Amino acid sequence: MHRLEDVEALERRLREEVLTANLAGTAVTSTDGKFQVLRVLDHGASSVVCEALDTKLKRRVALKLFPGLADDRLARGVKREAQDLAGVSHPNIVIVHDFDVLKLVPGEHRCFFVAMELGVPLKKWLEEATRSHEEILATFKRVGEGLAAIHAAGFVYRDFKPGNVVLVAGVPKIVDFGLALSAAAGGDARRARVGTPAFMSPEALAGQPQDARSDQFSFAAALWKALCGALPYDPGSDDPGQRRPLHPPKVPLPEPVLEALRRALDPVPDRRFPDMPALLAALPLTEPARGPSATGPAPALGIDVDSTTELVPVRRPTRRSVAPWLAFPAVGVLSVGGVLMAMGFWDAPQATEVEASAAEEIEVMESPAARPSGTDAECPDVAAVTGVWRFSAAAEWAEQTFHLGKVGRYTLELTRDGSPCGLWVDLRKLGNDGIVYAQPRSDRQRVEVAWARPFTGVFAGRFSPRKAGEATADHTYEFSFVVDGDRLYGDFHAEAAGGKQRFSGVVRGARTTVQDAPTDDLPCTVLCGARCLGAEATAECRQACTGDAWAEPTCPPPDAIATIGLPAKTGACRDARGFAGRWLFLARDRTSREQRAYEVELGAAGCDLVVASALDSERKDVPFDGKGRVDGSGLWQIELTSGRSAREQVRHVWSLVGRDPAFGEFTARHGDEQLAAGVLAAYRRP
Repeated sequence: MHRLEDVEALERRLREEVLTANLAGTAVTSTDGKFQVLRVLDHGASSVVCEALDTKLKRRVALKLFPGLADDRLARGVKREAQDLAGVSHPNIVIVHDFDVLKLVPGEHRCFFVAMELGVPLKKWLEEATRSHEEILATFKRVGEGLAAIHAAGFVYRDFKPGNVVLVAGVPKIVDFGLALSAAAGGDARRARVGTPAFMSPEALAGQPQDARSDQFSFAAALWKALCGALPYDPGSDDPGQRRPLHPPKVPLPEPVLEALRRALDPVPDRRFPDMPALLAALPLTEPARGPSATGPAPALGIDVDSTTELVPVRRPTRRSVAPWLAFPAVGVLSVGGVLMAMGFWDAPQATEVEASAAEEIEVMESPAARPSGTDAECPDVAAVTGVWRFSAAAEWAEQTFHLGKVGRYTLELTRDGSPCGLWVDLRKLGNDGIVYAQPRSDRQRVEVAWARPFTGVFAGRFSPRKAGEATADHTYEFSFVVDGDRLYGDFHAEAAGGKQRFSGVVRGARTTVQDAPTDDLPCTVLCGARCLGAEATAECRQACTGDAWAEPTCPPPDAIATIGLPAKTGACRDARGFAGRWLFLARDRTSREQRAYEVELGAAGCDLVVASALDSERKDVPFDGKGRVDGSGLWQIELTSGRSAREQVRHVWSLVGRDPAFGEFTARHGDEQLAAGVLAAYRRP
């Protein structure tokens, strides 16, 4: 419909504006106040996907933004997609809340939008953990019911793949009707070669007419890959004759499943099942996994490039929100599962019907447009920010330990761009740890400077410094800068190509005319950005900085949707003495969003960690016992057992990377039953 460059430009600008607004304590909002953009997730071919807050209904939504208001074809396409989605009502099809035109400020972005349920991409759910065949089949059968409903409504979907399915409160739902076509459409439209090539049927690859059986082929291909880890054919080949089960499954499959998939993947449409219900009936029944849905708890992860986004509204827990997976009282004659049922642990959060009570209020940030007129409604003194700066960026946390402690050297040249608050930022990376690059890496981006009392100004941007002539950068950095007179502070988050080897830390710098860079304390907002895990945790921490800009902040529990790439164990081990001492561990369950805190004191004996004491802040009378070990990769694990008797015992496994802070994941199990799993952050205590 329009240029991909427009979509990428909108994504880049929105990321910078959301970063700056977060740093300044404001927000990116629609001019009518209906939506507040919380963060940018990714972009597809025609839209940018954001997580947003519907400020009127106090619920989080996936907001798809389509640039190009002057494009009549785009307007018709957006309207058609929204109406098609809304017109097919089924539990396994995402719910559309609204579509229209909006304007976002700051930035003056005018876009079409579609607001829909926020969810976890199925692709990420499959990749995050080892799923049993029963879990995968149960999930795909429910998705297949949604696909059957689309066919029953008279549409051919034409782009089925895991990236176009999300899990909302554990329920799988199909999203993105951008390529859906009426089954009654003319021959030319039905022969159009559209979709994702790896999952396209032979007739789609050949430009022949497609119908519901083409979707059946794509569904079966996606299910085969989910069960076996690879497609049964070469996904890189565009030869329709090679689009059939050429390779045997890499793992054993039950014979009924294998027979059903081979029939659905037949290169001749007439030899496939007559429709989706027939295919679903041929797949064996599976026992639903225990939990809020048949799919089990779905970890909230990042978004696939073509999906709607991640999800499930986050509720602020109250003191009454006691997570039963952390410790158990005496259970009498009831089973652990019965106790959890009675306590409401298995109740699934309703992603589409969330109301903010007084105890779980969702805070709506002030937008620049809502500020009163006067000095605070104007831009900071941008001239006081311009000039040449130098700074160092020190890594304080990393998924791979070789990044820890590394110090990068940079310069910034800030010049006016002609707008009231805008700057051009020329960033140059000069080297690392005393190594000076023969050819510096550089990048240029536009940013907006915002107020952040009592500082001169704040700004943020996403940079990919590269050598001249290089098409891609080694790393991408999200920098948040605070200017205080001639001093420069900040935090950064970096990742290698493909989103791997992430690391983060703090920035200290000064104007090049100043002799020494600052070595004193860092602003409260900077420490929040460097230490807290997740956008929500960082924003909550920064709100507490308004009373004292130089206070020592306290991070809240990590975002439930945060993910950590833990290193693989090497089999070797590392001296554990660097991890001895007192720690505060903050845990949040991914599904229930419950949170808990532990005070733990660790000792060291060679590579082993000794748990000297462990205290659950909510249940201080529950005893804990445990041990740990530091792997040669930098991964450190602690195994704790809580409970007063063998019948009550819960086994907790904490896996982390980093030295202070440390981030990772946890699980809690009672026997063979997984009670919870989520995100973990650990901070040293004096």
